[in-house]
Amino acid sequence: MEAIPLIRELIAAMRHGGFESHANELQRLLDELLGGSAQEQRHAAQTISANCHVKCYGDLNIHVPGNGSYPLWTHLSRIKDALAAF
Repeated sequence: MEAIPLIRELIAAMRHGGFESHANELQRLLDELLGGSAQEQRHAAQTISANCHVKCYGDLNIHVPGNGSYPLWTHLSRIKDALAAF
């Protein structure tokens, strides 16, 4: 699933930026996505997708690799698109 490496990159960027609580919560959701029941996986995917918004994770001062003016927003959009199957 394309979303997994993107989410892991985001977690690393959060930790690097000092946002441990956000990183820990996202890691918990990723763990649910990878190993939870079908219901837990859907919940995790929906929660991660909802948080991949400019007013949530987009407000964090973190850096992810990418091009353009707002590479973080592009990264968040890619995660949302990859999770749309859930």
